[in-house]
Amino acid sequence: MTKASKVIAFLVMIVLSTALVFAQESNASKATFGELGTDVDNFLDTVGWKDVELNSIFAYTRLGSNTGDGVLDLGAGVKAGSLYLGLYYNGAVVGQKAEPWTGKADLEWGPVGDRKSETIDVRNHEKANPSATYGALVGLGGMGIKFTFTDNLLVRKDGDQTATFGDTWFGNLKPYLELGGAFGPISKIGLGVDIVYNRSEMATLLGGPNVTYTTTTRFWNDVANTWNPVATQANLLDAEGDYIEPDIYLKLGFGSFTLENDLSFRIYGMPAFDKGGAAMVQPGVGFVTTNYDAEESKNRSFEALWDNRFSLQDVIAPSYNISGDAGKLTYSITGALPITIGVTAHSLNAKADNTAVKPDASVELNDYYKASVFTFGFAPELVAAVKYQLLDILSVQGGLSAVLFSWKVDAKTETKVKAPDSGDKQDLYTDIVTNYGAGVSADATENEFEFIHPKLAIGLGATFAMKNIALDFVFVQSLAPTIPGAIYSAVGDGLGNNETSIVLSMKF
Repeated sequence: MTKASKVIAFLVMIVLSTALVFAQESNASKATFGELGTDVDNFLDTVGWKDVELNSIFAYTRLGSNTGDGVLDLGAGVKAGSLYLGLYYNGAVVGQKAEPWTGKADLEWGPVGDRKSETIDVRNHEKANPSATYGALVGLGGMGIKFTFTDNLLVRKDGDQTATFGDTWFGNLKPYLELGGAFGPISKIGLGVDIVYNRSEMATLLGGPNVTYTTTTRFWNDVANTWNPVATQANLLDAEGDYIEPDIYLKLGFGSFTLENDLSFRIYGMPAFDKGGAAMVQPGVGFVTTNYDAEESKNRSFEALWDNRFSLQDVIAPSYNISGDAGKLTYSITGALPITIGVTAHSLNAKADNTAVKPDASVELNDYYKASVFTFGFAPELVAAVKYQLLDILSVQGGLSAVLFSWKVDAKTETKVKAPDSGDKQDLYTDIVTNYGAGVSADATENEFEFIHPKLAIGLGATFAMKNIALDFVFVQSLAPTIPGAIYSAVGDGLGNNETSIVLSMKF
């Protein structure tokens, strides 16, 4: 293939690659639930990149049924001597509107002829969610280093932009670094930080020199089927997001036995606002309200209710694989037992400075509600896959994934706390109970058990592989609790559901 034709082919792939948002995965892998794959699965893998046989360039794209949505799924690998470079993008390529992080608003006060004013910063950021993953891998010798960045953050402008200025943050950003190779029994080491947002921010001009800044974590309202700001103590305990989550991932191999471990913990916090809208950090999740007086150039009042929360989780996943070849038949069977252990601690706090409840005073109520949740669960799974080489250029593959059952227990414990019975703290506590319900924690324990019945998923695909080009199809990939249900659903899904796609890959 000439250099010009290589460039043309690569440009054609870019044009055609407005496909579905998938992870970097071949259809062969999708059809076999990760048991059997192609170069598409290996070119950005910190261990598997060595198995990609190419002279200089490998490229792939996914062709899906929602071409008009402007979604790109594209990857390429380049080899120069002993150096390998892999690049990847999966996400939207249109409509990524973004506006400045802050806007301006004017506060005015004083009599006519002697008017005074101050310009303050207000929030009015806006950002579309590209649902994008960027990836780059460098391979040298027997080691691969990969960096990925996931952008699933949506920021929506709120308010009338006249008297109210705000934005709502929802989604996450995640940088992730992985090292792959042979480090004794360890084959992969991953380090990541998941930054999760779920809050509303608002600046409300009250007339004259006063403005109120409010930041509120949100919770999922099952009744309204939407996200709502925290309004009660029960909401506060159910609030999600507004944390950073560092995690450490290890993958170890001992022959056919593999052990994966993913340890993570969450540090919760959100921005509050000082005078003029300057941001400061409020630990935990909840709400913070600040009233700023520009005439006096100070905060007139501050009110906060928050859960100073901490969470730790470890997922341990041992698995055993049996695989091999028998003529034109390739098979792989894996049994796994993922085990989840976690703990979440809650500690509710409140603070009021110069509010209606405590004018000209500052009072803080710490740890008036303390509770913890210990989680333990496991879900044994069996995955089986086969591939049969019908012709030199055609192979078919199928897979079956069975989650035998899923079992989990949440052991909830409340620690008894005595309510304040006098002074400023009692006044603040009475206000909390009146406006937000509940109150101090009691001495209580509760165990919640969850059992999910067996689930079955089936997959079927085919791959046409010629000298330099491969077309990878997935016909069926469906999940249902029973075999008849799986077959019925799979037939319907395979006849035009958005999961239907073709993966095109080329080697030069």
